[in-house]
Amino acid sequence: SLSPQSHGVESPSQAIGAGVPTLAAALYADGFRTAALVTNGHAGLSANVHSGFEEFWQVQRFVAGAMKVLALDWIALHADEPFFLYLHFIDPHADYKPPYDFENTFTDPAYDGNLTGRFDEMRSFISKERQLPPEDLAHVVGLYNGEIAYTDRQLGLFFDALSERGLWDGLLVIILADHGEEFEDHGGLGHCRTLYEELVRMPLLVKLPGGRPTSFAARVQERVRIIDVSPTILQLAGSPMPEAFRGKSLIDPMRGLAPDRDAYVRTRGCDGRLPLKEALLHERFKIIRSADGATELYDLAADPYERRDLASDEPELLNRMRDRLDELTVETKTTRPAVKTLSATERAQLRALGYLPAQP
Repeated sequence: SLSPQSHGVESPSQAIGAGVPTLAAALYADGFRTAALVTNGHAGLSANVHSGFEEFWQVQRFVAGAMKVLALDWIALHADEPFFLYLHFIDPHADYKPPYDFENTFTDPAYDGNLTGRFDEMRSFISKERQLPPEDLAHVVGLYNGEIAYTDRQLGLFFDALSERGLWDGLLVIILADHGEEFEDHGGLGHCRTLYEELVRMPLLVKLPGGRPTSFAARVQERVRIIDVSPTILQLAGSPMPEAFRGKSLIDPMRGLAPDRDAYVRTRGCDGRLPLKEALLHERFKIIRSADGATELYDLAADPYERRDLASDEPELLNRMRDRLDELTVETKTTRPAVKTLSATERAQLRALGYLPAQP
């Protein structure tokens, strides 16, 4: 429940420092069995995110179907104990390579271009050295949608298996993403470089043990944040929350008892080398500020796709939003991160995913 600027990790060369509290450590200290299966080096051993996990498996490009099998095996061993299992799927991600059965689900069978979905093919388009033709863009989006459909299918089979074993009703299950993906919504591809809604507004689904109480909304309209997920889990588990956690439980928003929360996001690019870009979402408005001081202002209620920049039309509102952004920047004190030494294998994986520059 700490943001990157709080724990200090903003590039692949940094790792979480010693003493930084984690959700897994809090649950383990409260008697939970803990395990993780991750397929992204950003969340791997060298990043020090394994603190609190009794068992931690890091594998490269492991498909969701295989992860499902391992997860079911682990759950079978610990079904009679309180447990926390974290699964990090990377199927919906560049490279855009869905399994064969889903490869043509959303693509045009008449497509005769050269793109196969590999990230290396996309680098020149991401850097805007070349413009992606419409038919190529549609093909890449179709491949990405195929990855999503495949992952959705595997999760469905996973949940069906849990239900058949009599476990589903008693589980707290949370599905979320760490970022979205841009397909030229604002002239770019991929993620990390901008803070528009296609990248920062992500799915969050919560299945409560025993089903949804009637006092809980089926869909929460208020804005929530990723850092709010860990406090929610700890509250539902009845476990103590570390004092350093910055998020707030989502139980009140689920009950319709909480207003929108200000959300602060920032990026320095996938490799941590780009100039800082930060954004604040407050009520219906959003400000985006670049390192050179350039600002954009949007009314998300009237303009959810961020097509009309109001910065020059609403100077008073812009100043208020800028002041609040400054306050949040001061509030988020940074913990010194640890230096991470990447192995050749980890570098190759992160380069393939687009988190490190291509080799010269």
